Amino acid sequence: MSERRSKVLIIGAGYGGIATAIRLLDSVKTTDFHIYDKESTFGGTWWVNKYPGCAVDIPAFFYSISSDQITEWSKLFPPQEEIIKYVHTIVKKRGLNNYATFEATVQKLDWDIENEEWVATIKLKDGSVVIHRATVVVSARGGLADPSYPSIPGLEVDRETRVFKGDYAHSAKYDTNIVTEGKDVIIIGNGCSAAQIIPAIADEAKSVSQFARSSHWLMPQPKASPKVIKWIIEHIIGYKLARFLAFFALELQFPMFQTKGFLTSIVRGLSTRLSKKHVFKTAPKKYHDMLIPDFKIGCKRRIFDDGYLQSLNNENVLLTKDPIVSVTEDSVVTKSGERYHADVIIAATGFDIKRSAGNVDVYGINKKEDMKQYWDRTGLSAYSTAQVPGYPNFFIVGGPNHATGHTSVILQIENILTYVEKVGRYVFNGTASSVDVKATAYEEWKDELAEASKNSVIIAGGCSSWYVEDGRNIAFYPWSQITYWYRSTFPKFQDQTYHWTGKNQFIVERQRKLFALGSLAAVASAIAYRFT
Repeated sequence: MSERRSKVLIIGAGYGGIATAIRLLDSVKTTDFHIYDKESTFGGTWWVNKYPGCAVDIPAFFYSISSDQITEWSKLFPPQEEIIKYVHTIVKKRGLNNYATFEATVQKLDWDIENEEWVATIKLKDGSVVIHRATVVVSARGGLADPSYPSIPGLEVDRETRVFKGDYAHSAKYDTNIVTEGKDVIIIGNGCSAAQIIPAIADEAKSVSQFARSSHWLMPQPKASPKVIKWIIEHIIGYKLARFLAFFALELQFPMFQTKGFLTSIVRGLSTRLSKKHVFKTAPKKYHDMLIPDFKIGCKRRIFDDGYLQSLNNENVLLTKDPIVSVTEDSVVTKSGERYHADVIIAATGFDIKRSAGNVDVYGINKKEDMKQYWDRTGLSAYSTAQVPGYPNFFIVGGPNHATGHTSVILQIENILTYVEKVGRYVFNGTASSVDVKATAYEEWKDELAEASKNSVIIAGGCSSWYVEDGRNIAFYPWSQITYWYRSTFPKFQDQTYHWTGKNQFIVERQRKLFALGSLAAVASAIAYRFT
Protein backbone atom coordinates (compact mmCIF):
# COMPACT_ATOMS: atom_id res chain seq x y z
CA MET A 1 0.00 0.00 0.00
CA SER A 2 1.62 3.22 -1.19
CA GLU A 3 1.19 6.71 0.24
CA ARG A 4 0.87 10.08 -1.46
CA ARG A 5 0.54 13.61 -0.16
CA SER A 6 -0.60 16.99 -1.46
CA LYS A 7 -1.93 20.25 -0.08
CA VAL A 8 -5.24 19.79 -1.93
CA LEU A 9 -7.03 16.65 -3.08
CA ILE A 10 -9.69 17.11 -5.77
CA ILE A 11 -12.36 14.47 -6.34
CA GLY A 12 -13.76 14.63 -9.88
CA ALA A 13 -12.30 15.60 -13.24
CA GLY A 14 -15.30 17.29 -14.79
CA TYR A 15 -15.88 21.01 -15.11
CA GLY A 16 -15.82 21.41 -11.32
CA GLY A 17 -12.51 19.60 -10.86
CA ILE A 18 -10.87 21.34 -13.82
CA ALA A 19 -12.04 24.78 -12.67
CA THR A 20 -10.74 24.02 -9.15
CA ALA A 21 -7.32 23.09 -10.52
CA ILE A 22 -7.19 26.27 -12.62
CA ARG A 23 -8.17 28.41 -9.63
CA LEU A 24 -5.40 26.81 -7.55
CA LEU A 25 -2.87 27.47 -10.31
CA ASP A 26 -3.93 31.05 -11.07
CA SER A 27 -5.16 32.52 -7.78
CA VAL A 28 -3.79 30.39 -4.96
CA LYS A 29 -0.50 30.06 -6.87
CA THR A 30 0.07 26.42 -6.05
CA THR A 31 0.72 23.23 -8.00
CA ASP A 32 0.46 21.13 -4.85
CA PHE A 33 -2.79 19.36 -5.71
CA HIS A 34 -3.95 16.07 -7.20
CA ILE A 35 -7.14 15.03 -9.02
CA TYR A 36 -8.79 11.61 -8.83
CA ASP A 37 -11.63 10.40 -11.04
CA LYS A 38 -13.31 7.04 -11.51
CA GLU A 39 -13.55 7.52 -15.29
CA SER A 40 -10.71 7.12 -17.80
CA THR A 41 -10.20 10.80 -18.64
CA PHE A 42 -11.31 14.37 -18.00
CA GLY A 43 -14.86 15.48 -18.77
CA GLY A 44 -17.09 14.33 -15.91
CA THR A 45 -20.77 14.19 -16.83
CA TRP A 46 -19.93 15.31 -20.39
CA TRP A 47 -17.63 12.31 -20.79
CA VAL A 48 -20.13 9.70 -19.58
CA ASN A 49 -23.20 11.23 -21.28
CA LYS A 50 -22.73 10.05 -24.86
CA TYR A 51 -26.33 9.39 -25.79
CA PRO A 52 -27.55 10.36 -29.28
CA GLY A 53 -28.21 14.10 -29.57
CA CYS A 54 -26.45 15.04 -26.32
CA ALA A 55 -25.77 18.79 -26.33
CA VAL A 56 -25.58 21.81 -24.04
CA ASP A 57 -28.56 24.17 -23.66
CA ILE A 58 -26.54 27.27 -22.75
CA PRO A 59 -24.70 29.35 -25.42
CA ALA A 60 -21.19 28.02 -25.98
CA PHE A 61 -19.36 31.22 -25.05
CA PHE A 62 -21.14 31.26 -21.68
CA TYR A 63 -20.65 27.54 -21.04
CA SER A 64 -16.90 27.78 -20.61
CA ILE A 65 -14.46 28.67 -17.85
CA SER A 66 -13.92 32.44 -17.87
CA SER A 67 -10.11 32.19 -17.74
CA ASP A 68 -10.02 29.67 -20.59
CA GLN A 69 -12.68 30.80 -23.03
CA ILE A 70 -14.05 28.40 -25.64
CA THR A 71 -13.38 29.75 -29.14
CA GLU A 72 -14.21 26.82 -31.41
CA TRP A 73 -17.89 25.87 -31.74
CA SER A 74 -19.93 24.82 -34.76
CA LYS A 75 -23.27 25.52 -33.09
CA LEU A 76 -24.46 28.11 -30.60
CA PHE A 77 -25.48 25.14 -28.41
CA PRO A 78 -22.66 22.69 -29.14
CA PRO A 79 -22.90 18.89 -29.02
CA GLN A 80 -21.19 16.71 -26.45
CA GLU A 81 -18.25 15.98 -28.73
CA GLU A 82 -17.32 19.66 -28.93
CA ILE A 83 -17.62 20.13 -25.18
CA ILE A 84 -15.19 17.25 -24.65
CA LYS A 85 -12.85 18.68 -27.27
CA TYR A 86 -12.89 22.01 -25.41
CA VAL A 87 -12.24 20.26 -22.09
CA HIS A 88 -9.24 18.38 -23.46
CA THR A 89 -7.91 21.57 -25.04
CA ILE A 90 -7.87 23.20 -21.58
CA VAL A 91 -6.30 20.11 -20.02
CA LYS A 92 -3.48 20.10 -22.57
CA LYS A 93 -2.93 23.86 -22.33
CA ARG A 94 -2.77 23.75 -18.53
CA GLY A 95 -0.87 20.47 -18.27
CA LEU A 96 -3.49 19.02 -15.95
CA ASN A 97 -2.72 15.42 -16.89
CA ASN A 98 0.38 15.81 -14.71
CA TYR A 99 -1.87 16.23 -11.68
CA ALA A 100 -4.45 13.51 -12.29
CA THR A 101 -5.02 9.79 -11.69
CA PHE A 102 -7.89 8.12 -13.54
CA GLU A 103 -9.89 4.95 -13.05
CA ALA A 104 -9.37 5.60 -9.36
CA THR A 105 -12.23 5.37 -6.88
CA VAL A 106 -12.10 7.37 -3.66
CA GLN A 107 -13.62 4.93 -1.19
CA LYS A 108 -13.14 6.69 2.11
CA LEU A 109 -12.10 10.04 3.56
CA ASP A 110 -11.16 10.25 7.24
CA TRP A 111 -10.23 13.45 9.08
CA ASP A 112 -7.06 12.96 11.13
CA ILE A 113 -7.90 15.11 14.16
CA GLU A 114 -4.37 15.12 15.62
CA ASN A 115 -2.58 16.11 12.39
CA GLU A 116 -5.49 18.13 10.97
CA GLU A 117 -5.46 16.54 7.54
CA TRP A 118 -7.60 14.24 5.43
CA VAL A 119 -6.64 10.61 4.86
CA ALA A 120 -8.11 9.27 1.64
CA THR A 121 -8.35 5.58 0.75
CA ILE A 122 -8.29 5.20 -3.03
CA LYS A 123 -8.67 2.05 -5.10
CA LEU A 124 -6.80 2.08 -8.41
CA LYS A 125 -7.59 0.30 -11.67
CA ASP A 126 -5.23 -2.61 -10.92
CA GLY A 127 -6.92 -3.24 -7.57
CA SER A 128 -4.15 -1.72 -5.48
CA VAL A 129 -4.93 0.80 -2.77
CA VAL A 130 -3.33 4.21 -2.27
CA ILE A 131 -3.44 6.26 0.93
CA HIS A 132 -3.43 9.96 0.06
CA ARG A 133 -2.99 12.60 2.75
CA ALA A 134 -4.14 16.15 2.05
CA THR A 135 -4.78 19.31 4.04
CA VAL A 136 -7.83 20.29 1.98
CA VAL A 137 -10.34 18.19 0.05
CA VAL A 138 -12.50 19.66 -2.72
CA SER A 139 -15.28 17.29 -3.74
CA ALA A 140 -16.22 18.21 -7.30
CA ARG A 141 -18.20 15.11 -8.21
CA GLY A 142 -21.29 17.21 -8.87
CA GLY A 143 -24.92 16.20 -8.51
CA LEU A 144 -25.16 14.51 -11.90
CA ALA A 145 -22.89 11.60 -11.13
CA ASP A 146 -25.18 8.64 -10.39
CA PRO A 147 -28.10 7.75 -12.66
CA SER A 148 -31.56 7.10 -11.28
CA TYR A 149 -32.87 3.89 -12.82
CA PRO A 150 -36.59 3.15 -13.18
CA SER A 151 -37.88 0.44 -10.88
CA ILE A 152 -39.78 -1.84 -13.27
CA PRO A 153 -40.03 -5.64 -12.94
CA GLY A 154 -38.04 -7.27 -15.72
CA LEU A 155 -35.81 -4.25 -16.29
CA GLU A 156 -33.29 -4.78 -13.54
CA VAL A 157 -29.99 -2.91 -13.67
CA ASP A 158 -28.03 -6.15 -13.29
CA ARG A 159 -27.85 -7.91 -16.64
CA GLU A 160 -27.72 -11.32 -14.97
CA THR A 161 -31.11 -10.91 -13.29
CA ARG A 162 -32.76 -8.81 -16.02
CA VAL A 163 -35.64 -10.41 -17.92
CA PHE A 164 -35.33 -8.12 -20.97
CA LYS A 165 -32.96 -9.60 -23.55
CA GLY A 166 -32.49 -6.58 -25.80
CA ASP A 167 -30.13 -3.64 -25.37
CA TYR A 168 -30.75 -1.54 -22.26
CA ALA A 169 -28.94 1.60 -21.12
CA HIS A 170 -29.46 4.69 -19.02
CA SER A 171 -28.81 7.92 -20.89
CA ALA A 172 -26.13 8.82 -18.33
CA LYS A 173 -24.34 5.50 -18.92
CA TYR A 174 -25.09 5.13 -22.60
CA ASP A 175 -23.40 2.35 -24.56
CA THR A 176 -22.35 3.83 -27.92
CA ASN A 177 -22.30 0.31 -29.42
CA ILE A 178 -26.10 0.17 -29.23
CA VAL A 179 -27.69 0.20 -32.68
CA THR A 180 -31.04 1.96 -33.04
CA GLU A 181 -31.29 1.92 -36.83
CA GLY A 182 -34.20 -0.25 -37.92
CA LYS A 183 -35.03 -1.12 -34.30
CA ASP A 184 -38.08 -0.70 -32.08
CA VAL A 185 -36.84 1.72 -29.43
CA ILE A 186 -38.50 2.46 -26.09
CA ILE A 187 -37.67 5.74 -24.33
CA ILE A 188 -38.58 6.01 -20.65
CA GLY A 189 -38.69 9.61 -19.45
CA ASN A 190 -39.66 13.05 -20.64
CA GLY A 191 -36.88 15.38 -19.53
CA CYS A 192 -34.02 17.13 -21.32
CA SER A 193 -32.17 13.94 -22.27
CA ALA A 194 -35.24 12.27 -23.78
CA ALA A 195 -36.01 15.44 -25.75
CA GLN A 196 -32.54 15.25 -27.29
CA ILE A 197 -32.44 11.50 -27.93
CA ILE A 198 -35.76 11.19 -29.79
CA PRO A 199 -35.10 13.62 -32.67
CA ALA A 200 -31.58 12.17 -33.00
CA ILE A 201 -32.85 8.63 -33.66
CA ALA A 202 -36.40 9.18 -35.01
CA ASP A 203 -35.47 9.08 -38.70
CA GLU A 204 -33.38 5.91 -38.47
CA ALA A 205 -35.32 3.79 -35.96
CA LYS A 206 -38.16 1.53 -37.03
CA SER A 207 -40.24 2.97 -34.19
CA VAL A 208 -39.72 5.20 -31.16
CA SER A 209 -42.20 4.91 -28.29
CA GLN A 210 -41.80 7.44 -25.48
CA PHE A 211 -43.31 6.75 -22.08
CA ALA A 212 -43.66 9.96 -20.10
CA ARG A 213 -44.64 10.24 -16.47
CA SER A 214 -45.33 13.98 -16.51
CA SER A 215 -45.12 17.00 -18.79
CA HIS A 216 -42.41 19.64 -19.08
CA TRP A 217 -42.50 23.20 -20.31
CA LEU A 218 -40.89 23.27 -23.74
CA MET A 219 -39.29 26.46 -25.01
CA PRO A 220 -38.10 27.14 -28.57
CA GLN A 221 -34.31 27.02 -28.70
CA PRO A 222 -32.95 30.38 -29.91
CA LYS A 223 -31.77 30.18 -33.50
CA ALA A 224 -28.75 32.16 -34.62
CA SER A 225 -25.85 31.62 -36.98
CA PRO A 226 -22.84 30.51 -34.91
CA LYS A 227 -20.52 32.10 -37.47
CA VAL A 228 -22.27 35.47 -37.17
CA ILE A 229 -22.38 35.35 -33.36
CA LYS A 230 -18.71 34.36 -33.23
CA TRP A 231 -17.71 37.16 -35.64
CA ILE A 232 -19.60 39.77 -33.60
CA ILE A 233 -17.95 38.56 -30.40
CA GLU A 234 -14.42 38.38 -31.77
CA HIS A 235 -14.50 41.56 -33.88
CA ILE A 236 -16.87 43.92 -32.06
CA ILE A 237 -17.82 43.24 -28.44
CA GLY A 238 -15.28 40.71 -27.15
CA TYR A 239 -15.90 37.63 -25.01
CA LYS A 240 -16.08 39.44 -21.66
CA LEU A 241 -18.92 41.70 -22.80
CA ALA A 242 -20.63 38.78 -24.57
CA ARG A 243 -20.57 36.77 -21.34
CA PHE A 244 -21.90 39.72 -19.36
CA LEU A 245 -24.75 40.25 -21.83
CA ALA A 246 -25.59 36.52 -21.71
CA PHE A 247 -25.53 36.62 -17.91
CA PHE A 248 -27.77 39.68 -17.84
CA ALA A 249 -30.26 38.22 -20.34
CA LEU A 250 -30.49 34.91 -18.47
CA GLU A 251 -30.68 36.60 -15.06
CA LEU A 252 -33.76 38.52 -16.23
CA GLN A 253 -35.55 35.15 -16.18
CA PHE A 254 -34.95 34.58 -12.46
CA PRO A 255 -38.25 36.19 -11.31
CA MET A 256 -40.02 33.31 -13.08
CA PHE A 257 -38.77 31.02 -10.30
CA GLN A 258 -40.56 33.00 -7.60
CA THR A 259 -44.28 32.86 -6.82
CA LYS A 260 -44.99 36.48 -5.98
CA GLY A 261 -44.22 39.89 -7.41
CA PHE A 262 -44.97 42.12 -10.38
CA LEU A 263 -41.89 41.04 -12.35
CA THR A 264 -42.69 37.41 -11.59
CA SER A 265 -46.14 37.77 -13.19
CA ILE A 266 -44.72 39.42 -16.29
CA VAL A 267 -41.80 37.02 -16.86
CA ARG A 268 -43.88 33.92 -16.13
CA GLY A 269 -46.74 35.11 -18.31
CA LEU A 270 -44.46 35.84 -21.27
CA SER A 271 -42.60 32.53 -20.91
CA THR A 272 -45.80 30.51 -20.55
CA ARG A 273 -47.33 32.07 -23.65
CA LEU A 274 -44.14 31.52 -25.65
CA SER A 275 -44.01 27.86 -24.64
CA LYS A 276 -47.68 27.19 -25.47
CA LYS A 277 -47.35 28.95 -28.83
CA HIS A 278 -44.35 26.79 -29.68
CA VAL A 279 -46.12 23.56 -28.72
CA PHE A 280 -49.35 24.40 -30.55
CA LYS A 281 -47.45 25.44 -33.67
CA THR A 282 -45.01 22.51 -33.82
CA ALA A 283 -46.46 19.38 -32.17
CA PRO A 284 -49.38 17.25 -33.44
CA LYS A 285 -52.71 18.37 -32.00
CA LYS A 286 -53.35 14.95 -30.47
CA TYR A 287 -50.44 15.54 -28.09
CA HIS A 288 -51.18 19.11 -27.03
CA ASP A 289 -52.97 18.24 -23.79
CA MET A 290 -50.27 15.71 -22.97
CA LEU A 291 -47.45 18.21 -23.56
CA ILE A 292 -48.77 21.26 -21.67
CA PRO A 293 -48.06 20.93 -17.91
CA ASP A 294 -50.58 21.77 -15.20
CA PHE A 295 -47.90 23.31 -12.96
CA LYS A 296 -46.12 26.67 -13.05
CA ILE A 297 -43.28 27.15 -15.48
CA GLY A 298 -39.92 26.82 -13.72
CA CYS A 299 -41.14 24.19 -11.25
CA LYS A 300 -39.18 21.65 -13.28
CA ARG A 301 -36.23 22.31 -15.53
CA ARG A 302 -37.41 23.77 -18.82
CA ILE A 303 -36.57 21.98 -22.05
CA PHE A 304 -35.16 24.05 -24.90
CA ASP A 305 -36.55 22.22 -27.89
CA ASP A 306 -34.21 21.47 -30.79
CA GLY A 307 -36.32 19.14 -32.92
CA TYR A 308 -38.22 17.10 -30.32
CA LEU A 309 -41.70 18.49 -31.00
CA GLN A 310 -41.14 18.28 -34.74
CA SER A 311 -40.14 14.62 -34.44
CA LEU A 312 -43.51 13.84 -32.82
CA ASN A 313 -45.00 14.39 -36.28
CA ASN A 314 -43.17 11.30 -37.55
CA GLU A 315 -45.47 8.33 -38.10
CA ASN A 316 -43.02 6.05 -36.33
CA VAL A 317 -42.90 8.16 -33.13
CA LEU A 318 -45.40 7.67 -30.29
CA LEU A 319 -45.85 9.64 -27.05
CA THR A 320 -47.90 8.12 -24.25
CA LYS A 321 -48.43 8.53 -20.51
CA ASP A 322 -49.63 4.95 -20.11
CA PRO A 323 -47.05 3.76 -17.52
CA ILE A 324 -44.93 0.65 -18.01
CA VAL A 325 -45.68 -1.92 -15.32
CA SER A 326 -43.48 -4.80 -16.47
CA VAL A 327 -40.95 -5.83 -19.09
CA THR A 328 -40.72 -9.19 -20.84
CA GLU A 329 -37.86 -10.60 -22.91
CA ASP A 330 -38.81 -8.53 -25.96
CA SER A 331 -41.52 -6.05 -24.98
CA VAL A 332 -42.90 -3.64 -22.41
CA VAL A 333 -46.35 -3.99 -20.86
CA THR A 334 -48.32 -0.94 -19.75
CA LYS A 335 -50.93 -0.36 -17.08
CA SER A 336 -53.73 -0.45 -19.67
CA GLY A 337 -52.55 -3.86 -20.87
CA GLU A 338 -50.93 -2.64 -24.11
CA ARG A 339 -47.78 -4.46 -25.22
CA TYR A 340 -45.01 -2.74 -27.21
CA HIS A 341 -42.23 -4.68 -28.92
CA ALA A 342 -38.77 -3.53 -27.84
CA ASP A 343 -35.33 -4.13 -29.31
CA VAL A 344 -33.76 -1.28 -27.35
CA ILE A 345 -34.79 0.42 -24.11
CA ILE A 346 -33.23 3.73 -23.06
CA ALA A 347 -33.97 5.10 -19.59
CA ALA A 348 -33.75 8.90 -19.60
CA THR A 349 -34.83 9.15 -15.98
CA GLY A 350 -32.38 11.61 -14.47
CA PHE A 351 -30.02 11.33 -11.54
CA ASP A 352 -29.99 10.17 -7.93
CA ILE A 353 -28.95 13.44 -6.27
CA LYS A 354 -28.73 12.07 -2.74
CA ARG A 355 -26.63 9.09 -3.79
CA SER A 356 -24.33 11.32 -5.79
CA ALA A 357 -23.84 13.59 -2.79
CA GLY A 358 -23.02 10.77 -0.36
CA ASN A 359 -21.28 8.20 -2.53
CA VAL A 360 -17.99 8.39 -0.61
CA ASP A 361 -17.65 7.46 3.08
CA VAL A 362 -16.56 10.75 4.64
CA TYR A 363 -15.74 10.73 8.37
CA GLY A 364 -15.09 14.08 9.98
CA ILE A 365 -14.56 14.95 13.65
CA ASN A 366 -17.39 12.65 14.77
CA LYS A 367 -16.24 9.11 13.98
CA LYS A 368 -19.60 7.57 14.90
CA GLU A 369 -21.23 8.56 11.61
CA ASP A 370 -20.13 9.50 8.10
CA MET A 371 -21.48 12.44 6.10
CA LYS A 372 -24.21 10.37 4.45
CA GLN A 373 -25.46 9.18 7.84
CA TYR A 374 -25.29 12.75 9.12
CA TRP A 375 -27.42 13.89 6.17
CA ASP A 376 -29.84 10.98 6.66
CA ARG A 377 -30.32 12.19 10.22
CA THR A 378 -30.43 15.95 9.67
CA GLY A 379 -31.38 16.40 6.00
CA LEU A 380 -29.24 16.97 2.91
CA SER A 381 -27.70 20.45 3.02
CA ALA A 382 -24.44 22.40 2.88
CA TYR A 383 -23.71 25.90 4.15
CA SER A 384 -23.46 28.22 1.13
CA THR A 385 -23.76 24.93 -0.84
CA ALA A 386 -20.15 24.12 0.09
CA GLN A 387 -19.55 23.23 3.77
CA VAL A 388 -20.87 20.82 6.39
CA PRO A 389 -20.05 21.38 10.11
CA GLY A 390 -17.71 18.85 11.66
CA TYR A 391 -15.87 18.29 8.37
CA PRO A 392 -12.98 20.78 8.45
CA ASN A 393 -11.14 21.77 5.25
CA PHE A 394 -13.78 19.98 3.18
CA PHE A 395 -15.47 21.93 0.39
CA ILE A 396 -18.14 20.80 -2.06
CA VAL A 397 -18.35 22.13 -5.62
CA GLY A 398 -21.77 21.36 -7.04
CA GLY A 399 -23.18 20.55 -3.63
CA PRO A 400 -26.73 20.62 -2.22
CA ASN A 401 -28.82 23.57 -3.44
CA HIS A 402 -26.29 24.67 -6.05
CA ALA A 403 -28.56 24.12 -9.07
CA THR A 404 -30.11 26.96 -11.03
CA GLY A 405 -32.89 26.76 -13.57
CA HIS A 406 -31.99 29.75 -15.68
CA THR A 407 -28.25 30.19 -16.18
CA SER A 408 -24.90 28.48 -16.73
CA VAL A 409 -23.71 25.97 -14.17
CA ILE A 410 -20.15 27.10 -14.99
CA LEU A 411 -21.01 30.49 -13.48
CA GLN A 412 -22.17 28.73 -10.32
CA ILE A 413 -18.95 26.68 -10.19
CA GLU A 414 -16.79 29.78 -10.51
CA ASN A 415 -18.82 31.58 -7.83
CA ILE A 416 -18.39 28.77 -5.34
CA LEU A 417 -14.67 28.52 -6.10
CA THR A 418 -14.41 32.20 -5.21
CA TYR A 419 -16.01 31.25 -1.89
CA VAL A 420 -13.55 28.36 -1.39
CA GLU A 421 -10.63 30.64 -2.22
CA LYS A 422 -11.81 33.32 0.24
CA VAL A 423 -12.76 31.04 3.14
CA GLY A 424 -9.84 28.66 2.61
CA ARG A 425 -7.24 31.42 2.09
CA TYR A 426 -5.66 31.11 5.51
CA VAL A 427 -5.40 27.32 5.23
CA PHE A 428 -3.91 27.61 1.73
CA ASN A 429 -1.25 30.10 2.91
CA GLY A 430 -0.47 28.15 6.09
CA THR A 431 -1.55 30.74 8.68
CA ALA A 432 -4.39 28.40 9.72
CA SER A 433 -4.35 24.62 9.93
CA SER A 434 -8.11 24.20 9.49
CA VAL A 435 -11.41 25.95 8.90
CA ASP A 436 -14.83 24.59 9.77
CA VAL A 437 -18.26 26.19 9.45
CA LYS A 438 -20.02 26.66 12.78
CA ALA A 439 -22.98 24.40 13.49
CA THR A 440 -25.13 27.41 14.45
CA ALA A 441 -24.38 29.10 11.11
CA TYR A 442 -25.22 25.86 9.31
CA GLU A 443 -28.62 25.64 11.00
CA GLU A 444 -29.33 29.31 10.29
CA TRP A 445 -28.47 28.69 6.64
CA LYS A 446 -30.91 25.78 6.49
CA ASP A 447 -33.67 27.90 8.04
CA GLU A 448 -32.97 30.79 5.66
CA LEU A 449 -32.95 28.42 2.70
CA ALA A 450 -36.22 26.79 3.72
CA GLU A 451 -37.88 30.19 4.16
CA ALA A 452 -36.68 31.43 0.76
CA SER A 453 -37.76 28.17 -0.87
CA LYS A 454 -41.35 28.67 0.30
CA ASN A 455 -41.65 31.52 -2.18
CA SER A 456 -40.09 29.58 -5.05
CA VAL A 457 -41.90 27.53 -7.69
CA ILE A 458 -39.72 24.57 -6.70
CA ILE A 459 -41.83 24.18 -3.54
CA ALA A 460 -45.02 26.08 -4.42
CA GLY A 461 -45.19 25.50 -8.17
CA GLY A 462 -47.44 22.46 -8.09
CA CYS A 463 -45.05 19.77 -9.39
CA SER A 464 -42.81 17.04 -8.06
CA SER A 465 -39.18 17.07 -9.12
CA TRP A 466 -35.71 15.86 -8.16
CA TYR A 467 -35.12 19.31 -6.63
CA VAL A 468 -37.34 18.31 -3.69
CA GLU A 469 -37.20 15.43 -1.22
CA ASP A 470 -39.80 14.93 1.51
CA GLY A 471 -41.03 18.47 0.96
CA ARG A 472 -37.54 19.98 1.33
CA ASN A 473 -35.62 21.80 -1.37
CA ILE A 474 -32.33 19.88 -1.59
CA ALA A 475 -30.99 20.98 -4.98
CA PHE A 476 -32.24 24.39 -6.13
CA TYR A 477 -30.62 27.73 -5.22
CA PRO A 478 -33.63 29.93 -4.35
CA TRP A 479 -31.86 33.26 -4.87
CA SER A 480 -30.41 34.96 -7.93
CA GLN A 481 -26.88 34.39 -9.16
CA ILE A 482 -26.14 38.01 -8.26
CA THR A 483 -26.82 36.99 -4.66
CA TYR A 484 -24.66 33.89 -5.13
CA TRP A 485 -21.80 36.03 -6.43
CA TYR A 486 -22.10 38.50 -3.55
CA ARG A 487 -22.21 35.83 -0.85
CA SER A 488 -19.24 34.04 -2.40
CA THR A 489 -17.19 37.20 -2.84
CA PHE A 490 -17.97 38.56 0.63
CA PRO A 491 -18.37 35.50 2.89
CA LYS A 492 -19.29 35.81 6.56
CA PHE A 493 -16.02 34.94 8.27
CA GLN A 494 -17.77 35.10 11.64
CA ASP A 495 -19.55 31.89 10.60
CA GLN A 496 -16.22 30.02 10.47
CA THR A 497 -13.94 28.53 13.11
CA TYR A 498 -10.23 28.73 12.28
CA HIS A 499 -7.37 26.94 14.03
CA TRP A 500 -4.48 29.37 13.68
CA THR A 501 -0.90 28.15 13.35
CA GLY A 502 0.26 31.43 14.88
CA LYS A 503 -1.50 34.73 15.54
CA ASN A 504 -5.18 35.21 14.74
CA GLN A 505 -5.01 36.64 11.23
CA PHE A 506 -8.18 38.68 11.65
CA ILE A 507 -6.50 40.54 14.54
CA VAL A 508 -3.28 40.90 12.52
CA GLU A 509 -5.15 42.30 9.53
CA ARG A 510 -7.17 44.64 11.74
CA GLN A 511 -3.95 45.93 13.33
CA ARG A 512 -2.46 46.50 9.90
CA LYS A 513 -5.50 48.47 8.79
CA LEU A 514 -5.43 50.55 11.99
CA PHE A 515 -1.71 51.18 11.53
CA ALA A 516 -2.28 52.23 7.92
CA LEU A 517 -5.09 54.54 8.94
CA GLY A 518 -2.99 55.92 11.77
CA SER A 519 -0.07 56.54 9.41
CA LEU A 520 -2.37 58.25 6.94
CA ALA A 521 -3.84 60.41 9.69
CA ALA A 522 -0.33 61.35 10.89
CA VAL A 523 0.74 62.33 7.36
CA ALA A 524 -2.46 64.36 6.91
CA SER A 525 -1.88 66.12 10.24
CA ALA A 526 1.72 66.91 9.32
CA ILE A 527 0.66 68.38 5.98
CA ALA A 528 -2.10 70.41 7.65
CA TYR A 529 0.36 71.69 10.27
CA ARG A 530 2.90 72.64 7.57
CA PHE A 531 0.43 74.83 5.68
CA THR A 532 -1.26 76.51 8.67
